[in-house]
Amino acid sequence: MARFKEQDLKDVLFARAFEPDRDARIGLSVADAERANQEARAELAREGGEADELGFLIRRSRILRRRFEESQERLAAWRAAATWKGPPTWVVLVISFVIGLGVDRLGPSGNINLLSFPILGLLLWNVGIYLFMVLAPLLARGTAQGAEGQKSRRGTSGPVASALLWLASPLRFWRAAASRADHGDLAVNAQRYLRDWLRVGAPLHLLRAKVSMHLAAFGVMAGAVGGMYLRGLVLQYEATWGSTFLSAEAVHGLLHFLFAPVEGFLGEDLPDVATIDSLREPHGSGPAALWIHAWALTALWLVMIPRLALGFITQVRAASLARGVELDLDSDAYFLRLLAADRGQGTKANVQAYSYQPNARASEGLTTLLLDLFGGRTRVERLQPKEYGDLPIVPAAAGQDLCQVVLFSLSQSAEIEVHGKFLRETLRLLRECGGRASLLVVLDEGPFMDRLGNDEEGRARLSERQRSWKRVLSDSGVQALSCRLDGWSEPEILERAQNALLPVNGLGKPSDLDNRVADER
Repeated sequence: MARFKEQDLKDVLFARAFEPDRDARIGLSVADAERANQEARAELAREGGEADELGFLIRRSRILRRRFEESQERLAAWRAAATWKGPPTWVVLVISFVIGLGVDRLGPSGNINLLSFPILGLLLWNVGIYLFMVLAPLLARGTAQGAEGQKSRRGTSGPVASALLWLASPLRFWRAAASRADHGDLAVNAQRYLRDWLRVGAPLHLLRAKVSMHLAAFGVMAGAVGGMYLRGLVLQYEATWGSTFLSAEAVHGLLHFLFAPVEGFLGEDLPDVATIDSLREPHGSGPAALWIHAWALTALWLVMIPRLALGFITQVRAASLARGVELDLDSDAYFLRLLAADRGQGTKANVQAYSYQPNARASEGLTTLLLDLFGGRTRVERLQPKEYGDLPIVPAAAGQDLCQVVLFSLSQSAEIEVHGKFLRETLRLLRECGGRASLLVVLDEGPFMDRLGNDEEGRARLSERQRSWKRVLSDSGVQALSCRLDGWSEPEILERAQNALLPVNGLGKPSDLDNRVADER
């Protein structure tokens, strides 16, 4: 995971949204992208810094953003609107305070009902929120452990990102308006940028939303307490209560329990049972000032102070996260390709074809795939192809990170006793080679598709053959990248290759697969 400052990450995602390979009708040209690459590397060289991935991406994205915003005047304003951080703090406080003033009503007849006081509802709501804040992480921990592997590789996914994308859906009117103003093509890219930023920055957006919610809760309660005192200055209120089921003793116990934390700050003791009984409707009542003070102090310690503290702590967390938003560069085809030239030092990829001799275009396509996947400095070595029934070889990597690439043709029928045995023996040799090693199984669909054609029947037979291979590979504990190697270009294939890559060493205790390998030896 790479960590970016918020503004730097916005620039990187902006460049990503307008890159030539995003299939947009308006955007950066290939020449623009190449010039930005050269200028970014030149800046790093002038500064005497190392050609690190983050520095290159940040400088390159700034160059592209400035260049494109100069040619598209509206884009800077759209970009700022798309990544709006939310309303200022003072706006949240003012609006919530006004709402609090309207929420509080001491009583239309000049009486305060001690058992149905409006502030009591606000207190209970906030207590419920506190309980949810404590219990939600505990409940989510088990779910997260079970779904860890399903987390989006480009950023945060799941309910958080989905909710943020849904909340951002009103911004679609912006795209429609831009289309009517002959800027529709540009809006397509800008909308893509918004989606990427909402997904990748979801944890940061969530923290900022929490800050606003804490401040809003503080403002509503402050408005309710302020309104209570403002009305008490100009109106005479009497305290009373009424209940079908509760006795005076029960009401006395309830009120003493509720106001016990603030009783020492009231300046006088809370009334006894007899006094409470004298306040009972329809004819009882008494001075309300003591009860107003009690409600105000309870709101202060139970809501206003905690909400301010939580808002401050959450804001500190958001500010810290804004200085280091995470982005996975190793699982996204765009970044894998863009950074390929600087990666791969100390990595070796052995290509072992089995009962298959790929043509020149397929070999070139596989090499390009491996260089994009591991980096342009990776040493790709083609081993002597193995004949049907032969066992694999895994040459020593001499201290390098090693990836053994096993190449099959989808034209072959998968056999557990043959292809499965070959893969299990390969895994055994990789575990014994020492150092970090991985396995990538590639199924070349090219020869099979050329023979069948691309009609409906051919696609059905292709799917059937893929399922057959999947069953055999699953029995061996691996999955494969099934694609056409001659002339591939889809970024999705590179991401599938990343998913199919199997780390071999350091997998933990021996599995059933290890036992089968030992038996076959």
